[in-house]
Amino acid sequence: MMKLSILHTITVCALLIAPRLSAEISVDEFKGALRIQNGRASMVFPKHKGEFRISVDGRVLINDFRVEFAGATSTTGYIDYNKQRFTDNTGRGMKIDFRLYTGRRMRIFLYDNEPLLVISAMDKQGAGGKEIKVQGRFSPQAPSRPVIWKNSTADAQDGSSPSIELLRESTLTGRYVMAAYLGNELPALVTGMAGGAEMEPEFQISRAGNSLTFTCISPKTPGGESAPIAVYFGADVFEGMEKYGRLFLNAGGRIPSGNVPCGVDGTALFGNSINQDRILYTAERIIQSDLREYGFNLINLGTSWRLDTPAPWTLLINRRYPAGLLWLTEQLHRRGLYVGIGYSNNSGIPSAGVTARPGSAEPLSQTPLPLVAESTMIARGVTYDWVCDYLEFPTGPRQTDPIRLRKTLSAMKTSSRPGTYLAVSCSNPWPVAGVADGAFLDGSRTSETSDVGLRLGRAARLSSLWFIQNRMWINHTRPVTLSPPLTDGQARIRAALCGMSGGPLLSGDLFWELEDSRLALLKTITPPTGKAARPLDLFERTGSYPQKLALKIEKPWGDYWVVCLINLESASAMVEVDFAQLPGAGSNARLIGYDFWNKNPAGTFTNGFSAEVPANDCLLMSLAPLTTHPTVISTSRHFTQGGFDLNNIAWNKGQNRLTGLSTGLVPGDKYSITIYHPSEYAVSSIEAEAEDFDISRPSDEVTTIGFNPNKPVVKWSILFKVSQEKQASGDDGS
Repeated sequence: MMKLSILHTITVCALLIAPRLSAEISVDEFKGALRIQNGRASMVFPKHKGEFRISVDGRVLINDFRVEFAGATSTTGYIDYNKQRFTDNTGRGMKIDFRLYTGRRMRIFLYDNEPLLVISAMDKQGAGGKEIKVQGRFSPQAPSRPVIWKNSTADAQDGSSPSIELLRESTLTGRYVMAAYLGNELPALVTGMAGGAEMEPEFQISRAGNSLTFTCISPKTPGGESAPIAVYFGADVFEGMEKYGRLFLNAGGRIPSGNVPCGVDGTALFGNSINQDRILYTAERIIQSDLREYGFNLINLGTSWRLDTPAPWTLLINRRYPAGLLWLTEQLHRRGLYVGIGYSNNSGIPSAGVTARPGSAEPLSQTPLPLVAESTMIARGVTYDWVCDYLEFPTGPRQTDPIRLRKTLSAMKTSSRPGTYLAVSCSNPWPVAGVADGAFLDGSRTSETSDVGLRLGRAARLSSLWFIQNRMWINHTRPVTLSPPLTDGQARIRAALCGMSGGPLLSGDLFWELEDSRLALLKTITPPTGKAARPLDLFERTGSYPQKLALKIEKPWGDYWVVCLINLESASAMVEVDFAQLPGAGSNARLIGYDFWNKNPAGTFTNGFSAEVPANDCLLMSLAPLTTHPTVISTSRHFTQGGFDLNNIAWNKGQNRLTGLSTGLVPGDKYSITIYHPSEYAVSSIEAEAEDFDISRPSDEVTTIGFNPNKPVVKWSILFKVSQEKQASGDDGS
């Protein structure tokens, strides 16, 4: 029998709610089957004909699980197997190779005490059939209202966002990934492509009596391999989506850049009048307004470097930049700024007469180059010869071939100067997931229409892509505009959405003409966090935009949350937040809130809270755990209220002293720290390298301390006094 190599994986990933078994993986033959346990799951694969089953707490959650190869399935059982320990970028575990009765091969990867099961399947070369199927029955209990998140098969054509639909009696179909939400108390199902394969698998979820069936259909290569497929089942659909996203990135070998771009979009600022002088003027205004210190360090020129000739991809310098792009980038680099360049090929057909690398007038060829070759040449040229730092590739609506696009982007990334940020515009984001560093979404999603409400609605619906943004790559809406005709409330919505998206932030305003309040908004969302907020009501508001967004801030001294409540309607609305929905909070959490926009304590809450959100406005609030001693609940520098600027907080219970380190501050710009403390505590003294201290106590348990820092990094120390009653009780507040 010919030995076949296993090239790709079919993955099942489970977040399990059973009591932990032994963390050490055990493999043993049990009643005519192979039983595999890893401390989280018990899986049974029959030696002879039968079902592959996955059990949780003695209850089968997935049964009738099978891989189908050209009509033959894995349910016929296996002839023999061997096992071996391994370590990869996901963790340590064990791989088990099976030789099936059908003549096919299958490999299982199981990680130590991790909810990950990986199955690799390989057909006989030339065995027939065009596809491989992964099928299973998901049986938590009778789902009364399953809601499906799917990436539409028509997404590339119409630019619509991934849709959230109720699953009635029909079958829902999507490409790349799907998720089924059955309610907070029931397990969830997430199934999708893992590993960034250059294929387009199709996914289906259907009702089947008291359960759901799922089918993953992947095209085969001539060698008989399929796209890697992931299936998750567990208690939290959001956690399942996060785990799937991490798996996708790990298997694909692409990790998004940690340097998320932040600056201005020159084309949005100046349109066709963009030129060398205006770019230099913008650079000076960035420095004069202190925006550079706030994180603005990029000027994107877009595609304005192209010659105004019938050959739009020519790399010769045009009259907009008489001194040349290399000279301009050197000038901006000396000012501590980065430079972005845009390149597009909307037609997907390169033009003839493309010249050699920048600075050369010699034509490369009169024969049209393949897209990969042309794009690679341009990426190498603009990042090495012009020393540009940010490369933007707007693919346009016509570039819908995912395999060609992924190959092009991979070649561009590899050919660019190390450290270059590759951003892509794509109506259908999935073909670029895990290949580029970032993406902005084009088409009808984010077009800048004259209808402000429609524009904000499209931006809000981008949060339905949270799952992709948070783990695959970083998305953003372009450009970020906060100027009129936006009202104050609408400007706050726009700023909050862009900040909570975590992605690249390119301003489209003449920021030196913005009102002080709008400029302050811009400063509070810079620099980007690199992490998108979770839409808490993603599966509740079918056919609309998510209204509740939550960003978990993880710090060495503890976790807290930033919550944004959005209201795009013409009347005020009451919005409820259940703490069970906050990632990692728990339904019985006791949290204190602080209203960031209005600079007011929002109260102390248990289990959840409700708030009235004004029409066409939003509420941005921090939620921190209640403590028995003073601690920081908000700062003014950044909308994350300490997530960006607080590097250390410590409470000394013996001295009644709270100390901390704030970074990323702008000398001379007012900075404030808001502290929660039990009512018997009061600020006694403050030490910090700063000036103009002021103290206010908006409530018995909240104190705000403001000062002007003398440098970007400030150590501060706050001494508290305690009422005599507290001291007499012997409670030191620890």
